[in-house]
Amino acid sequence: MRTTFALVPILAATLFLGLVPHAVRAQEEGDEASRLKRRLERYVGRLGTQDTTEFWNIVLQIEALGEPVVPLIRAELAKADLAEPAKLGLAKAMASLEAFDEALVAMMELAEKSENRALRLSAIEMLGSFGDDDLEEKLAKLLKDTFDPPLQIALAKALFQACGSTTGTMTLKGLLKSDDVRIQYDAALALAELGDIDSARLVLTTLEREPTDRGRLAHSYLRQEATLKRMEKMLLGGQPVKPVPGRTESDLLEELIALIQKYHVDGDKFDRARLVALAAKGMASGLDLHSVYWTGAEWKDFLKQITGDYAGIGAYVGIRGGYFTIIAPIYSGPAYKAGLRSRDRIVEVEGWKTYQQPTDEVIKRIQGTPGTSVKLKVYRDGWEDAREWTVVRQQIAVKSVAADRLAGDIGYFRISQFGPDTDKELAAAIKAMVGETDPKPLKGLIIDLRDNGGGYMQIAKKFADLFLTEGKLIVYSEGRSELGKRQDLFSSAETLYPTGELVLLIDGGSASASEIVAGALKHHGRATLVGQRSFGKGTVQQPLQLDTDKEARLKLTIARYYLPDGKSIDTLYDAAGKLIHRGGIAPDVAVAPRRLEGWKNEEFAKLWDKRALRDYVDKLYPDNKALFAELAVDDHRETTRYPGFDAWFASLGTKADKHDVREWVRSLVREKVADERGAEFVHDLLEDRQLQRAVLVMCEKLKVDPKAFDAFKPFADAFPAGAKEPEDH
Repeated sequence: MRTTFALVPILAATLFLGLVPHAVRAQEEGDEASRLKRRLERYVGRLGTQDTTEFWNIVLQIEALGEPVVPLIRAELAKADLAEPAKLGLAKAMASLEAFDEALVAMMELAEKSENRALRLSAIEMLGSFGDDDLEEKLAKLLKDTFDPPLQIALAKALFQACGSTTGTMTLKGLLKSDDVRIQYDAALALAELGDIDSARLVLTTLEREPTDRGRLAHSYLRQEATLKRMEKMLLGGQPVKPVPGRTESDLLEELIALIQKYHVDGDKFDRARLVALAAKGMASGLDLHSVYWTGAEWKDFLKQITGDYAGIGAYVGIRGGYFTIIAPIYSGPAYKAGLRSRDRIVEVEGWKTYQQPTDEVIKRIQGTPGTSVKLKVYRDGWEDAREWTVVRQQIAVKSVAADRLAGDIGYFRISQFGPDTDKELAAAIKAMVGETDPKPLKGLIIDLRDNGGGYMQIAKKFADLFLTEGKLIVYSEGRSELGKRQDLFSSAETLYPTGELVLLIDGGSASASEIVAGALKHHGRATLVGQRSFGKGTVQQPLQLDTDKEARLKLTIARYYLPDGKSIDTLYDAAGKLIHRGGIAPDVAVAPRRLEGWKNEEFAKLWDKRALRDYVDKLYPDNKALFAELAVDDHRETTRYPGFDAWFASLGTKADKHDVREWVRSLVREKVADERGAEFVHDLLEDRQLQRAVLVMCEKLKVDPKAFDAFKPFADAFPAGAKEPEDH
């Protein structure tokens, strides 16, 4: 019995001890799962309340929990009430933990449906990082249906990164031609990120002059490429690659043509003449920013454009969100008279769809013989469907001078370009403002050359004549060939305003002829320059006829322009994209335009996407036309002048303050009023801080107190004495 008794406890103990580890393990595993679940829930709760940096730090902490957290994340993603930021963070964590299917589904849902633009951009970027070929169809459809350029750029990048789709890079190359320079810059940086520096080079070269993070990024991409080229040269021992014996450069061109026509997916659509023309275009564009090869048809189109008269519908146009859009109608033109208005989208021309087509190609189809009609399909915000429109083409004379008399007997004149009659238009505008029967003398002139890209040099010379006494050197040009031999331009006796006070406004959009005028008037002490450093384009181009094709032209840079002091205004770079000479004209008084902080741009985009701003203006405008006409000129920056503004503002739920929103609303009001009255606003003294500074400089010259004039009081103290601003790039 003892033996039996002794054995029983031992056996029982063995059995008991064998059971303990399993029970403990189960309990511990349960506790660990509970702890993991609680930690994840805490992280999820914090994802919606953190700033950007902390947000992604939390996502990293979730990823650090490892593979065991994947089922718990999956359960969280299945919750219908999960906040979108949390969904984004959890999707990123799932992808990092290689649970790609659920992650990509969540990312795509956010990319397609989220109303938060910043969140959509993040989701699209992650699709590019974690996606694969299976996403191509969905991403391509999303890109096609998206009209917001930043989203288009993000989708185009994702398409290429995830799927290798050339639709992405082709879209980005198309956006390089956008009328909005910000879109050009973003598209160029995207292409550079994808490794296509060549396509983006010209835009990147311009962007790298900008003293911002994106400017420094562009500079970094260009330097990186230059370094790679130097390394390639070193690997080759510094020796050029020797051509294959018996082969010539023309053989290379022939081989390329043959390969393209044989193997390119659309090679059968490119005949030999078109491929040779493309080669010529590439050769010319590689020389500098301004040399170009024109086919015969392109040369004829150019001749039509530079006359200032063309047969069209009469509208300033551009690409907005991929759509060919009327920025503003020319109020004397047929489009306006037919009922077309600002922001109308022309979606078809004679049945041909314009979406994501090059601006030049759309314009070419709209223009035609005077007196003939063109059928357009037009969409306007608020319409359910696009509507058919027929407009009769007419010769459009585009005026280059707009004028207004400001308080204190100051004349304001905006010069958009140096066209065939700009000097005559300005002289007539000055005389009309002074008056003949009842003269009202002008004490000073403000000439606005901002965003004036230049034009005819002889007209610019005549323009300068109006303000200089006879015999002053305005500019000279000089090159290295007989075509570019030195030529001097001196002022003539056609002086109209030789001694009165003069202020010129310039900025980064002032180029070529407008820079020469500004530089000459500054050099001779005739004008004070206000604004920002001009663009820096000071070269002479001459179209050369070709013996091989009498219709085509090679517009070639043959010389540079030099100011009277011998300085070139042209910005120069070496082959690696390094700045050699900083061109342009520096202002005497530097002042930057008003720019919104990044987060305010985001708030504006949200309100725009929700149509909140447009709906407010559209709803109130019909019953408040007289009031809105006053507000368009000057609303005294008072929100109370807008019907129901404060209550409406409170309903928006925006982080922007009411004065920002007031300004955005007023810009739409001005657009409406201009369309209603059929006349553009010459300026916006209430919000244009560069013009305000020019006015104050003029008041100082005239020795008058700006506070003596009601129109100048709001900004009389806006520029403290001694305050400095950068002159830009």
